[in-house]
This record gives sequence, structure tokens and C-alpha cells, in this order.
Amino acid sequence: MSAHASSQAPLFSVILPTRDRAAMLPRAVSSVLSQSLPDFELIIVDDGSVKPCGDGLPTDARIRILRNTSSLGVAHARNMGIRAAHGKYISFLDDDDEYLPSFLHLTHTGLRDSPDEIGISWCGVRFIDDPITPEAPSASRTMTFGEHPNRQSLLEDFLTIGTGFGVTIKSDCLKKVGLFNDRLKVASDSDMFIRILAKGFTPMALPGVHVVRHNHHGARLQSPDMIPERIRIWEWFLSQYSDFLDDNPVFRRRFVNYLDTLKKKLEYSSNQVSGRGQNHASRLLSRLQKVFS
Repeated sequence: MSAHASSQAPLFSVILPTRDRAAMLPRAVSSVLSQSLPDFELIIVDDGSVKPCGDGLPTDARIRILRNTSSLGVAHARNMGIRAAHGKYISFLDDDDEYLPSFLHLTHTGLRDSPDEIGISWCGVRFIDDPITPEAPSASRTMTFGEHPNRQSLLEDFLTIGTGFGVTIKSDCLKKVGLFNDRLKVASDSDMFIRILAKGFTPMALPGVHVVRHNHHGARLQSPDMIPERIRIWEWFLSQYSDFLDDNPVFRRRFVNYLDTLKKKLEYSSNQVSGRGQNHASRLLSRLQKVFS
């Protein structure tokens, strides 16, 4: 974590990893620059784009661009941003999503007087699904998080989200928990959240919807092809964090249920592709064998 020698250190550092999404990135950047709270730095980490990002982006002294010459993964990109960050609060934004103008102000209002045990916050989101065909309308829905009656329900909700839910981590929390695990191709955010809880920190759910997430038809880490990797990683979670899960049996059950769901999705996906090409199916089955070998 960088220390800023100047008294002008920003309140927020927004970390925005990107790769080959020149059409989407300006929307994400503009959403940060449109914040009602202007005390931030925006660190864009270009993770090996074929054409380096920067063209077409607004000119603003609060923007910094870091680059990898080749793609090293989203966790590595986020870690690059964290190491360069000077803010008291570290917020994360994906290049295909956007903040609503209220996001940083709402987050600061929630975190500024919070006790030290609060290490991380998140908020509600609006999902916009791109139409299946150009003629079809887009669909929209929201997910909000109300008052939690107890710590258990709070933590259960917390373990259903990812960084795309307006996640902001106090820099002091990151110093104690460490960086994202860049050996994980997917679910590095889930790994981070478990470590935050295991270190004794408590998350905070902020009221309202302050992030827009776009479900588009481009490449995403949630694609079916990533299911075998998710299965491998969640089985690793069950082993790596067995002590934490022993102390929180509700979470263990949720992890096991999620793993069962992933395996069913993979089986369904394999059955679906069997009618469209045996080669694709063979590749999926080969990857499945590696998962359970």
C-alpha cells in the first residue's frame, strides 16, 4: 500500500481494471468523474489490452493509467491498483459497469464514523440485461440490502456478492488482510471476503442502489466455460478455510450447496453442447476430469 507524503491524499482510490473493452470503458470512467463527491483518484489498470486504453477517455488530473504488457488476470490488476493507491478507502469498479453519482458520497457517509471493526462496505445494484436481439428491449431489475436483524444474516448476504456491488475496503483493513490472491483466475473476490471475515472484520451493507451492472453478451468471467475452474476453486475454499467454516457451519452448508449447483450446471452445459458439437463437449469433459483428478 502506497503512503502519500502530501496532505492532499485523496479520500477514495477507485481501482478500475480493464482489458480490450474500449467501447465500454468510457462509460465506466465517466461515471466516476460524475460523482457528487469529487475527492478521489481513479486508477485504471490496463491488463494487456491489444490496443492500450486511453484514447477517447476524458482528460482529468485525477486519472492515472497503469499498464501490463500482457494479461496477468483481474486479481493481479486490482493488486497493481491497490499498490499505487493513496486513498483512505479503496473502491472497485469493473470496466463494463458504472457508478451512479451518489456512490462515493453514500459510501463515505456510511464509513467515515464507523468503528474500526468495519472493514468493508457494499451497496445495492441495478442490473441491466442487454437484449437478446437488436429488436428486443433491455430488461432491468434491482437488488437491495435492507436492515439485517443479526450478524448471521449480514454475513450470509455478504458472501453472495462480488466486487461489482460497490465494494469499498478501508486501506487499514487491506493492510491487515493482504492483497487479492492473484493465483485464482476466478473468485478472488470471494477469497478476499472470507479472509476479511476470518481476520475479525465486519462488513457494512449500505442502503439504496448506487451501482449499475450491465449483463452483456461479451466475454465474462461468469461464462459457462469457467465453471470447471470455479468448481476447483470452491473445493479449495472448503479445504483452505476449513477452520473458519467449522466455526460457521451455515457458511459451510452454503459453500457445499453452491458447489453442487456448479456441478449440475456443468453437467447441463455438457448435455447441451453434445447436440451441437462433440469436440466442444469433449473439451468440457476433459476439463471436468482435471477438476476431480
